Amino acid sequence: MSPKRFLQKLQSIFLFLLIVSFPTQLAKHFWPGFSYIWGIRVDYLAPAIYLSDIFALTMIAIFIIQNRIWSKVRINKVSILVRMLIIANIVFSFNPEISMFKWLKILEFGLLVYVFSIYKFRDIKKEVILPLLVSTVFISLIGIMQFFRGSTIGGILYFLGERRFSILSPGIALVDIYGKEFLRAYSTFPHPNSLAGFLLVAGILVMYLGKGLRFLLIPLLVCFLFTFSRGAFIALFVVITLYVFRSIKRGLTDKTIYMVLLPILIITAIQFFWPGNIINFDNIKISERLYLIDIAKTLVIKNPIFGIGVNNFILEIPKYISYEKSGWLLQPVHNIFIRILVETGMLGLILFFIMIYKSLFEALKTKKEYLVIALIIILVTGLFDHYWLTLQQNMLLGSLVLGLTFNKSFK
Repeated sequence: MSPKRFLQKLQSIFLFLLIVSFPTQLAKHFWPGFSYIWGIRVDYLAPAIYLSDIFALTMIAIFIIQNRIWSKVRINKVSILVRMLIIANIVFSFNPEISMFKWLKILEFGLLVYVFSIYKFRDIKKEVILPLLVSTVFISLIGIMQFFRGSTIGGILYFLGERRFSILSPGIALVDIYGKEFLRAYSTFPHPNSLAGFLLVAGILVMYLGKGLRFLLIPLLVCFLFTFSRGAFIALFVVITLYVFRSIKRGLTDKTIYMVLLPILIITAIQFFWPGNIINFDNIKISERLYLIDIAKTLVIKNPIFGIGVNNFILEIPKYISYEKSGWLLQPVHNIFIRILVETGMLGLILFFIMIYKSLFEALKTKKEYLVIALIIILVTGLFDHYWLTLQQNMLLGSLVLGLTFNKSFK
């Protein structure tokens, strides 16, 4: 076997392993001093190496060697702005060390998007959809069992990242159905909301690209319903509306994209400018999220251009709220647009919208409407949560969607 053929074979193996490992969260966390607040370990601040990182970095390394991409890197205005943002964001960061670790993670996912964008898929169904479906069906069955058991399953599933808890554990997400409490499906994810977003996007990819395999979407749908994720349910409603609009117009158009983007911007603006002094909702979850947004607003006013540094938001929370009142507030702000604004400033938010704009219209131009829908799901759920920017499983799937958007080897 020639070296070139060997590298191709090795790359396809690690592509399969990477996509199969998407839903897992097996990792080794490191706990330096900056990962503690009030003596509490904060996962979001701790550097970690995931099993999926090993597969991703190996695949990236093989791809770099095989394609010599260092000789193909082009410098343009956007890339210059990105470099300026990274340097300024680290230099002016409240904690440069935390920002540097996070930018390394962002670099990893950026390279992964690039690899997915120019990878020459021979059979997208076998190379992407089959491994994604295998792992997603498996985690869906785990989530369904958890719902009925009222606890996690344990055993070997621990090595896939399933955490140990039950319906009686404090801080666990529950749902009340006719006066009886049930455990919302977690599967191997940190929270039911992140699981719901993952299942919804994966389901769209399978539905469009997995012809002959669509009957396997049934466990995905059941598990999705058992997450009881309101943000994901709203995204599903938007998707159904798009399907109706698509059948009427016989396809998505530029106007459709703007019809979705405009409400997203309006809802984000409403959340951001909501008066902090009238946060008195009876629903404690809504109230806590508005508190986080109010803190973000204060920080944006003080640091509007380059932000406070990526992944620095949680560090600032103790400066605005006491330990006794903190509750579960040591977490990122629950809106990806506001999070980008507070941590990377206006420059970071503008660059993010440029990327999203190009991705949506590239998918529309190449008639990959399912990727337009997948991106819209990410944007809509991102209005109500942060997991597309903070959790390994969702970031991996998001990288795949972005990469496929620009890939010209298939339709």
